[in-house]
Amino acid sequence: MVESSQAAMKEMGKIVGQDNALVDPDTVEKYSHNMLTVENIAPAGVVKPASVEEVQQIVNIANHHEV
Repeated sequence: MVESSQAAMKEMGKIVGQDNALVDPDTVEKYSHNMLTVENIAPAGVVKPASVEEVQQIVNIANHHEV
């Protein structure tokens, strides 16, 4: 799963640009808080798309890598 997540993040970074594909553990940890559960699980990364087209491509990549 980790390898799939890393590969997906690399592909997503090509779509949104590396500045908008965050994988630094300290930065990603800020996005791990969820008010619905007690346990916070850090995501593999954070992607910040700028358009509908980028969102579509990101969803396709996530589905391809099953993440």
